[in-house]
Amino acid sequence: MTKPGRKPIFFGRSAEQLEQLVQQQPDVTLAELRDRTGVNCSLAAICKTLKRLGYRHKKRRSGPLSKIDRTFSGSVNSGG
Repeated sequence: MTKPGRKPIFFGRSAEQLEQLVQQQPDVTLAELRDRTGVNCSLAAICKTLKRLGYRHKKRRSGPLSKIDRTFSGSVNSGG
């Protein structure tokens, strides 16, 4: 008996291709994966497939790290 609902866009060879692309370039975006596979689908479809393959979301920094500078450059005296 088959599951009801829509058949996954990425299965078999196409899922393997998607996984190979991620292994070759781990920081690839979902949009880049869609472009490289040539499959006309939503980014959510790619995301769901990657989750099914065992990949998880990797958070990115939105900007460069801020510098942490000293706010006081003099010596600290402990008394009077």
